[in-house]
Amino acid sequence: MKPIIYYLDDIPEGRRDLRMQLRALFEPDFEVQELPLEQDIGRYLDHIHDLPVAAIFIDQNLDESGEISGYTGVRLASFLRGILPELPLYLVTAHPIQGELESEEAGNAEAVVAKTSLLLDSPTSLRFRRQFLRDVGRYHDALSSDQQRFRDLLPRKLRGELQADELAEYETLKTARNIVTEAAEEANTEAVQEKMGEIQRLLEEVEKVRRSTHS
Repeated sequence: MKPIIYYLDDIPEGRRDLRMQLRALFEPDFEVQELPLEQDIGRYLDHIHDLPVAAIFIDQNLDESGEISGYTGVRLASFLRGILPELPLYLVTAHPIQGELESEEAGNAEAVVAKTSLLLDSPTSLRFRRQFLRDVGRYHDALSSDQQRFRDLLPRKLRGELQADELAEYETLKTARNIVTEAAEEANTEAVQEKMGEIQRLLEEVEKVRRSTHS
């Protein structure tokens, strides 16, 4: 299955433009698919669960259709960043880049992209395509690294050979592998945040063990 580029816009014209622009830039190497507008922000995990997602493009204004979503593109990017810390996320806009798009929270996305910058064969679109491919490559490498590390630790875990810091690392990787599955099943924002808290606590424990080991 090809890596999937998802896009999200709440109005038909916006979806049409994004679909055409992303397909022109990235097919046939990637499959370009639409995400539906969800009232519950946690429901997006249902759509990306267990799929080879390469990136998500999110329109900043998600209430132009009159169907109030209750969140902006910046907020959705922040939510997804908490669940999938390495996934390439891009905020897109047909308006001047200002307001929330210039905020610190907007930094949860790889970039804020003007829709005009995605027009095929323009210097900006070709430059962005290079940036995008680098971002996706780094994401793939990060996933591969974590997956390989988990595979290395698993047989030693079964043989009872892990040191304390390695055991903590194993549990952290195991939890991270499961979080999207569990969150998608529950589709509940509070449950997702609770699981993120569990991962954070595990990471803190790993750091404590490492400090005590090397002191």
